[in-house]
Amino acid sequence: MTVEVFASTEDLENRRKYVESVTKAMSPLAEYQYVHKNALLRLNHKLTPQQAAEYEKVLKSL
Repeated sequence: MTVEVFASTEDLENRRKYVESVTKAMSPLAEYQYVHKNALLRLNHKLTPQQAAEYEKVLKSL
């Protein structure tokens, strides 16, 4: 799990798009990504969708 916090929405979106492009190109690096405010939460793809949703729920509560 990785949480990245950004000073601007633009920086966050640039990073999110970059990470997404890399992980889509290499399936072993696939991950769940969730955005809330200025934070990007990245979770390992080995989690079940239900487990990832729990992390998303906590992130959205912050």
